[in-house]
Amino acid sequence: MTGEKCIFLLLAGIGVTMAVNAPDFINIADLNNMLVSENTPVGASIFQIRALDTDGNALDFSISGDAFRIVPAGVNARGETLGDLEVAKILDRETNPVVRFDVSITDGLGGHTITHSDILINVIDYNDNSPQFQGTPYEATLSESAAIGTSIITVRATDIDSGQNGAVNYQLTSHTDTFEIGQVDGILSLRDRTAIESETQTAYAVTVQAVAIEVRTDRTDTNPLQFSEVNVAVLVIDANDNLPRFYDQTYDNEVTERTVEITEHPEVYTPLPRLRLTVSDRDATPNNLFNLTLLDDPNSIFDIEPKNVVGGQAIVNILVMDPSGVDFETTAPSHQIPIRVQATEHLADGGSPRRSAVTVRVNIKDAPETEGRVFNLDVTENAPVGTNVGTAKRPSESGIFYCLVGGNTNGTFAVDKTTGVVTVNRLPLDRELQAVYDLVIQKLSSNTACPTGPTAYDPNDNTLSKALITINDQNDNAPRFSTKVYYAGVPASANFNTPVARVQATDQDAGTNSDITYSITSVLFTANRDDITGSPSSQVDDAFQVDSQTGQILTNRLYDDYQNGYFTVNVRAEDGGGRFDDTEVRIHTIPQRFGLSTVLDAPPESVRPNIEECLQRLEDQTGYRVIYEGLQYNTDSQGNINRQQSQVLYYLIDKTTDLVLTDTEGLRVIEGVDRDRLLADCQIVGARSAQVKSDYAGFSNWEAFLIALAALLLLGLLLLLCLLCYCRYWYRKATLLIHSSPSWHVDAVMLAGRWFVVLFTCIGVTVSVQPPEFLNVETELNGKQISENTPVGTSIFQVRASDPDGNALNFFISGDTFSITDAGVNSRQESLGDIRVLKILDRETNPIVTFSLTIRDGIGGHEITYNDIHVNIVDYNDNSPQFQNTPYETSVSESAEIGTSIFQVSATDVDSGANGAINFHLTSNMNSFDIDSVSGWITLKDKTDIESETETAYAVTVQATDGGTPSLSTSVDVFVAVDDVQNRPPIWLGEPYDVSIKEGDQNSRAGATVLTLQGRDGDRSQTNTVRYELVGGDPSNYFNIGSTNGRLTLNQDLDREAPGIFSITTPGVFLLRIKGTEYKPDGTVSSPEQSSEVVVVVRVTDANDNLPEFNQAGYNVEITENPAVDTPLPRLRMTVSDKDSLPNNLFNLSVINDPNNVFDIEPKVVLRGQAIVNLLVNDPSKLDFETTPNHQIAVRVQATEFLPDGGTPQQTSVPVVINIKDAQESNNRVFNLDVTENSSPGTNVGTVRRDGETGVDYCIVGGNTNNTFAVDKSTGLVTVVGQPDREIKALYEIVIKKVPTGSSCPSGPIAFDTSDATLSNALITINDMNDNNPTFPTKVYYAGIPADATFDRPITQVQAFDADAGVNSDVSYSITSAEFIANRNDITGEQSRPVPNAFLVDSKTGQLRTNQLFTDYQNGYFTANVRARDGAGRTDDTEVRAYTLPTQHGLSTVFDASPDTLKPPRIHECLRRLEEQTGRKVIYQGLQYGTTSQGNVNKQQSQARYYLIDEDTNMVLTASEGKKIVDGVDWNTLRPECPVPAGTRSAQTGSAYEGFSNWEAFMIALAALLLLALLLLLCLLCYCRHWYKKKMQSKLLVEPVPEPAPEDNFNPVFTEKQELETQLAIMDFGHDVPKVLSDDLNAHGVTFASTTKTQQAIGYHEYISTRIPPQEVGHHNPAFTMEDQQRSTEDEPVHTTLFTRDPRGTSTGYTTGASDGEVVSTTVFSKQPDMNNTNISHPVYDGTYYEHEQSSRI
Repeated sequence: MTGEKCIFLLLAGIGVTMAVNAPDFINIADLNNMLVSENTPVGASIFQIRALDTDGNALDFSISGDAFRIVPAGVNARGETLGDLEVAKILDRETNPVVRFDVSITDGLGGHTITHSDILINVIDYNDNSPQFQGTPYEATLSESAAIGTSIITVRATDIDSGQNGAVNYQLTSHTDTFEIGQVDGILSLRDRTAIESETQTAYAVTVQAVAIEVRTDRTDTNPLQFSEVNVAVLVIDANDNLPRFYDQTYDNEVTERTVEITEHPEVYTPLPRLRLTVSDRDATPNNLFNLTLLDDPNSIFDIEPKNVVGGQAIVNILVMDPSGVDFETTAPSHQIPIRVQATEHLADGGSPRRSAVTVRVNIKDAPETEGRVFNLDVTENAPVGTNVGTAKRPSESGIFYCLVGGNTNGTFAVDKTTGVVTVNRLPLDRELQAVYDLVIQKLSSNTACPTGPTAYDPNDNTLSKALITINDQNDNAPRFSTKVYYAGVPASANFNTPVARVQATDQDAGTNSDITYSITSVLFTANRDDITGSPSSQVDDAFQVDSQTGQILTNRLYDDYQNGYFTVNVRAEDGGGRFDDTEVRIHTIPQRFGLSTVLDAPPESVRPNIEECLQRLEDQTGYRVIYEGLQYNTDSQGNINRQQSQVLYYLIDKTTDLVLTDTEGLRVIEGVDRDRLLADCQIVGARSAQVKSDYAGFSNWEAFLIALAALLLLGLLLLLCLLCYCRYWYRKATLLIHSSPSWHVDAVMLAGRWFVVLFTCIGVTVSVQPPEFLNVETELNGKQISENTPVGTSIFQVRASDPDGNALNFFISGDTFSITDAGVNSRQESLGDIRVLKILDRETNPIVTFSLTIRDGIGGHEITYNDIHVNIVDYNDNSPQFQNTPYETSVSESAEIGTSIFQVSATDVDSGANGAINFHLTSNMNSFDIDSVSGWITLKDKTDIESETETAYAVTVQATDGGTPSLSTSVDVFVAVDDVQNRPPIWLGEPYDVSIKEGDQNSRAGATVLTLQGRDGDRSQTNTVRYELVGGDPSNYFNIGSTNGRLTLNQDLDREAPGIFSITTPGVFLLRIKGTEYKPDGTVSSPEQSSEVVVVVRVTDANDNLPEFNQAGYNVEITENPAVDTPLPRLRMTVSDKDSLPNNLFNLSVINDPNNVFDIEPKVVLRGQAIVNLLVNDPSKLDFETTPNHQIAVRVQATEFLPDGGTPQQTSVPVVINIKDAQESNNRVFNLDVTENSSPGTNVGTVRRDGETGVDYCIVGGNTNNTFAVDKSTGLVTVVGQPDREIKALYEIVIKKVPTGSSCPSGPIAFDTSDATLSNALITINDMNDNNPTFPTKVYYAGIPADATFDRPITQVQAFDADAGVNSDVSYSITSAEFIANRNDITGEQSRPVPNAFLVDSKTGQLRTNQLFTDYQNGYFTANVRARDGAGRTDDTEVRAYTLPTQHGLSTVFDASPDTLKPPRIHECLRRLEEQTGRKVIYQGLQYGTTSQGNVNKQQSQARYYLIDEDTNMVLTASEGKKIVDGVDWNTLRPECPVPAGTRSAQTGSAYEGFSNWEAFMIALAALLLLALLLLLCLLCYCRHWYKKKMQSKLLVEPVPEPAPEDNFNPVFTEKQELETQLAIMDFGHDVPKVLSDDLNAHGVTFASTTKTQQAIGYHEYISTRIPPQEVGHHNPAFTMEDQQRSTEDEPVHTTLFTRDPRGTSTGYTTGASDGEVVSTTVFSKQPDMNNTNISHPVYDGTYYEHEQSSRI
């Protein structure tokens, strides 16, 4: 132990004595005041510290603080210890703008520690804070009469970032057409009055966005701009600025005059017919109250209804009160009564009301004595001759004879002369030839001959009557197709629901007899066989489907199993009477490789109108059937689009064999076309296979492979030739190594060369005898001034020099500042030299440049030098001012007064004169601070920002600018910390708070977290905490908020249809008011209390979780037999409703279990989620008491959900039992009345008083739903009380009870009883008025357009519904506008341009089709506005958003289900569920079979192709982006609509194996051939090595032994003066190698193999290189004699080493040879002879000599 301690002390003493020097930092000064961005990530290295210990001891780094850490980084080549300074935690300039720390180093042994204290790192601001709005929530009011530019409210947001990053700009993201905001001041003002004047909206939620200004120098920075948003609620206060105005009820245009016509002497209360006048005031209540009166009617002929308008709008009725005043004769000569309708404002607060009026001109029509002279008759077409049509005789007529005198075309009818009975006289009686006959019948007083006629009808001739005979349609015409065979093609790769063809039939009948429906009766597939005659066929009835209304044929399966053949689809067209016609659609399956593409010399726009005629002419020319596929732009030979030419895609079919021609066969046919016989727009330029999309379409895989193979074989051949040439050269060089004695002819050549050099040198000396001289250096160059900003390479002076001998001169210049170049000779034969700047000039470091110039002639050797040339460098303002003693830090109190001095900066500039004068100014925070331009003192300018507490510190940027031109400047940040005072209310982070919760989701359950609010102490110190309280907006206690954590949770489940939700202001939307109050650290409320409120918008979105519900579980009604057509079932009282919201509350109504179609239902489509249901009698003959079993019919009413996006709808139904009542003689006690819906109160409906009835009063005792009607007790006149609505109730069955005059009415209700003679029934039919607009179920349809879409390609179909009836519900479609919006990844916003002709829409079906090509519209989407218009002009608009779909962006998901089970509508519902899961819009493109990893079709799997759209950016997601989203979907939640998927991939990859692209094929071929070339090269090298070894085994040419020379020294041999690099073999030396030789050779770098036995030959690659010192003298080598020989018994050739020594001691060497006597090499060492010592102690290497060919021997 004692010994160990001694050793330890000894070693410690040694260590102490070794570590005597302290370490030191090398570059720590560079670290101080370093600038680091606050967004530098943790772990990033910002600096490498270097330190050195001269004792060589290891150093350890340490650092204070927690902001940074030092990581050892090893030692560099200079022995300096390195340490990487890394960021240890997130930097935040706003809380710590300057980081201070100490760095220490400690050596490992000496114990020295060196510390560098107070190192400062300046944290530079990064825009990492978004602006925060102050003083929220924002609410303001705006008068409707406000002028443009009126300021509404000022919003204010602050950003705690500094400088440019802290500046805030404001912009609007909604209602930008109506409002605008100051970009800097945040003042919201009125931009346009159009919207607020329209009175359509009373409040606006204007979204204001505060965006932090940021100037980025790093273009790779992808951090989004910082911004925040807030909603400003602007309430529009109505101004009484609208007069009541009159409008045309039909077209809704304003009118000032109306003209109506009425026949004289109408009944009392008769309304003026076809007045169609409405009046409205667009102001809000109470400003829209007004009265209606009649003017210019002194005799009170008319009355007006209504007189008081409360709702702001009314339909005007003018009633006749005095029929005697409406007289044709007394109003002559104008036969017109002009009156005026006046609307007068009702002002509740008094004042002078305004008025407006419209003139109504009542034209009175004469009522001639024509009663009984016009007979309306009818007869069914094709009625047999003799059929009684009717009579033209009035009952009171007698003694009159009747003759047909006009209108009897072809003598079709006859009239009995005495009875007046009209009968059918001649056939044909065909409605399709003539639908109405206008017969003129003349009455004769005696039985005389009838006049010959024809005679025209004259109403003033009382002897003439008119018989209007209508020919009723009979279903005598079947539908007819225009052709018996249609031809079409279906691509082999077609998806489900792909349009293939369209058939169309016409029917000449009328009404339901002409309503055509289409159906498919059979489908056969016929396989084409080339080797047999005939076509075996198979039944495939589900191959296609047909639209029953349009005749569009669509695919209904996949066609992979149906190649090389065609389908025969039999389509039937059937009319409403059961007649039909059949046609055949022959659909060929089209292999893609068989298509043709013909280029026409005209653009597609001009070709398209004539394309059918073009192809028909082509078909006539070729004799082959042409199947048209599409029209595109052509492409030229380089693949560029040529928009002046068209490319028509089509197929040719042999009409005889029904075979589709291949592309090569088709091309031969097209080449034979006589192009002169085609249309002008069909001039064929060329034809090619449709597989070749353009004249230049790249190479196929095989072509790419062959090209690569040919290129690489050529490359390999060239490489082989070069290698062979090199090997030959290398071998010849090896055999031509110079011997120690050079040849005589080499010496001769060298000697001759030297003589020539001497000769020419002598000639040059004798020629050049006079020196050259400078001409302009002294006078012009010396003392020249040059600006220091003169660029490098600039010529500053041209030196002139001359040589009297005329020799060429060379220029030289000293130093490294300038260079001189030869510039030729001028006209005076003076040599010129350009002096150019060689390096950057700097006056501050070298104001005067001194150098010398030298000229030298070429032959005479004269050299003239001019020394000490001075060039003065003139100052240029190239140095910016530099601030001193940085960094700058200070502080200012929040309560400091304006003008307080804060800090003084100083700067210097090394430039001279005005270039060095400095002025200061601020470039940031100029609103708050100011600076003295000369002294540099910063003072407080304004306290507003400081008091706002939005900044914890200010980086005040000071710029020092010099006086140069142009001036230079330098900026520095002065960090000014602001001392805080506690006086600000809490601020809210992340507002506005707006969240949507879908009912039924997990997030809508009790206990779920809605969102977490975060309030923060508004003061900068943030010493207080915020506690939260829900103070409003939740009357039903749905929500709860955590007082300390701000977590907003649900107290109960959210159900959008729950009654509690509808108790809030806007159903389904909660506006929660959350209050945040600051609490001090001790838990008490801050004093004074600091609190603020924020509004949280919670939107409960609808889920389709409610079925339509009927108000009863079943219905039982009674109806009297044989009612009129369209009679509603009485007292049905059926209502149905769906509590969901649009579009989830759309449903259809239908009658089921009604095989005889006895009943119809109204409405059929329910748009607003609820409806009153009427069952109408469709076939009264089936309602017969005697023939109906049990006198009862049972049907069911079914409500079926309408799903706009497809899927399986849910249904619900209720039973309806109709009891048929026997009809009794009711003695005309049923009155059939009608009135138009929405008629104004007071409108006359009709009377329930029978002629002759007296002494009774009339009372309504039943059926008067909602008291809609009233009856005048004395007159029995029924009038409107409340506005009837046909869509709510189409028929009223009013029960009228007659009571004695003066009696009171019974209370009721009383049901109509046919046995009670005091009861009457008024059946009031509500006639439809166009009061419902067509309605689209969705405001946005989404569709996709493939980039290669051709003309007329279907895109999508829109559909609108109209709750009206008749022509009012006939909907037609049109496109009002279309524009293309380009997506840009590098800018914010959208660039759009109108494209009005991009699409066409079918006016009846709403089908959208392409109308142009879309090559120019990539990377964006179209918005097409489609308008639905009903028969009366009401409209609704929807937007079709059609995205251009790049092929490479598509996705393909494979499902473990066959396409037949997954085809639409199931796949639509599946993708809709996927859309809900991903939050992305899904654009469906098709369904195909799945494929295996080997590329084989898997018919048990389906492959759905689709695209994903980001609805926020309207960008089509790339395949990789979409795959990431889809891969994250939990598909189990999408079941059962979606089967479990097998995987998702890019749609470009049609299967897991799709072959190789051109590039892939090329790269594979390249790799394979490079590998082959490498193998060939290795084989060649092996062969060369073997060949060389064999050559080296040839005999060594040994030179003859020379006679001993008489001299002591041998003749010298000249060698090159350079190092000789020699290849030495490690030769085979035995045991008897002379030690002296081996020692000598080892000393000179020759290495022997260590051997104990005979060594085998060693390969060439084992040679080593040795550098031999330069030798000037060598010696001839003597002959060698064998001294020792060794053999080997190994298989390889045995090499023998022979050692020789010259007896005179002048040379020693060794020879290596094979056992067969072939010599390989000889190596010689020599020195000066030493007679006293025969050993070579210091050998000199001469060389190694290898066997060579005989021709090279010397």
